[in-house]
Amino acid sequence: WNERRRGIVAAYRRVAEHTALDVVHEPSPEYVGHLCIARHPDRDAFVARLCERGIGTAIHYPVLDHHQVALRGYSWRAMGLPESERAVSEIVSLPCFPELCDEEVEYTCGCIAACV
Repeated sequence: WNERRRGIVAAYRRVAEHTALDVVHEPSPEYVGHLCIARHPDRDAFVARLCERGIGTAIHYPVLDHHQVALRGYSWRAMGLPESERAVSEIVSLPCFPELCDEEVEYTCGCIAACV
């Protein structure tokens, strides 16, 4: 399954090369991630275009740790983490489950190319 995920991530990286989409993970032999995280500067529009084509995505990390409600009373909550705050508005998880067939990966790659 990990090898299949690496192949899917590699395909997405090839499609995203030289575009506004940054597929964060490098599919090295050590990569065993269960998510394919990408960043796009206009994530919401990108996600909407993928959705119109039937490609499901997710936002797995919508709130920064230091913005969690449970941490409301801590003074350090107000500290600025500009790169983290920008990232949380750009990240999106792309389909990366090993059961995707080759045709689905090709279709997703075509949709990514059309939507970036």
